[in-house]
Amino acid sequence: MDIQRIFAKMEWSSNQDMSAVIHKTQLPTVLLLALLVACQNGSNNKSIAPDRNYYVEVRAFQNDRYNSTLATYLTEKIPQHKYTITNQSGMIWPYYKELALNENIPIDSLMPPHEFVHRMPIRDTDTLLERGDHLVRIELMPRPDTIPNYRVNIFTMDSTVLVFSASSEIHFVDTARFSSFDALSEYYLKSIIRYSFK
Repeated sequence: MDIQRIFAKMEWSSNQDMSAVIHKTQLPTVLLLALLVACQNGSNNKSIAPDRNYYVEVRAFQNDRYNSTLATYLTEKIPQHKYTITNQSGMIWPYYKELALNENIPIDSLMPPHEFVHRMPIRDTDTLLERGDHLVRIELMPRPDTIPNYRVNIFTMDSTVLVFSASSEIHFVDTARFSSFDALSEYYLKSIIRYSFK
């Protein structure tokens, strides 16, 4: 074998070895980039506070015009938004932040121990609650009295049944503080949503 062929063979072998080295060094880099992308995607998913269903029932214990109108108002207004308690909103009454139904919020802006955004649809006769769903039962005038009052009871869906988890107890409302039915209704709305976070 002549000298030229020997050097050509050595050069080819050297190139092959160098190519293998390059491929070996590139493989960890490619894997690292893939891992970073996966982590970033996971981080993006975790950064948005998840929604949780808090179905709403409104019960009026007195069948008069005042309570019927208030029940209708609450039934129409509550499902129009989502709600959560943030580090900022939690400092000022009514303590919750109102969100559009398609709006997202970073989970690190929620005030601990809150971890979810409450989506509050009205529960109808066809609604089947799933495990982890909640029921917010709003009771208007649960105690017969001359002073308007309400109570908010919260239940959590276990595997098969609703389990009682919290109550606001009965709150009496001083109607003399309000100059109109609209102002009074808004107070009810804000107070009731606030107590749904019990």
